[in-house]
Amino acid sequence: MRSFSPRAVRLIGATALLVLSAAPAFSAEDERSSALQITFADYQPSIDDQFATSPGPYEQVFGGETSLMFEIGWEGHLVRDAGALTAGLSIGFWSVQGNAILAGGTQGADTTSFQILPISAQLSYRFDVFAERYFPLAPVARVGVDYYLWRVLDGTGEVAYFSPGNDAQGSTYGWHAAVGVHLLLDFFAPDMAIAFERNAGVYNSFLIAEYRYSQIDEFGSASSFRLGDDAFVFGLALEL
Repeated sequence: MRSFSPRAVRLIGATALLVLSAAPAFSAEDERSSALQITFADYQPSIDDQFATSPGPYEQVFGGETSLMFEIGWEGHLVRDAGALTAGLSIGFWSVQGNAILAGGTQGADTTSFQILPISAQLSYRFDVFAERYFPLAPVARVGVDYYLWRVLDGTGEVAYFSPGNDAQGSTYGWHAAVGVHLLLDFFAPDMAIAFERNAGVYNSFLIAEYRYSQIDEFGSASSFRLGDDAFVFGLALEL
């Protein structure tokens, strides 16, 4: 087995030192590895889009107003170069209440509720380099897949049914895409941001404003519930 000569060892060491000296020094900012997000969206499922009647059955029972969908998510950094490329998971909750429709087609006094537990996995890119150096707005783009667990409850809190033996609960999958901007709060209170980083390990704080399009219909299945929507999303992101 051939061994390295002292000259080769010195050459390898000198090359390693040259590479290390040319590489940028890591700062505390480079230690960021993940982010926690809490968001709210003005959501309403597009169930009535598959019915020719107007108002559709969903609007007849639950009305035409949106309700807030709450979500909490975690993202891990994949790449930090000219921004942050992340992969993340989120889970949320949404619920709306209405009055059940009687056999004759009229609305009764019994209450009913429709609940959704959205679970999502997504890739995100936030161009935050410019925001950290010059102006506190960071453009954001996302794309992901979704799995919605849903159920309809009757006035007693039990799962309702569409017909005998056919419970009103199930799951529907699909996808979503979003674009928006994140407002870097550290820009407005740098001293507070430094203290927040030192005491809580939070490097950056962002206000979230995004537009999200979702298509939750098992990729166009004619027999699926249509739970997608166009929604505006607002919230808070903490980079850890």
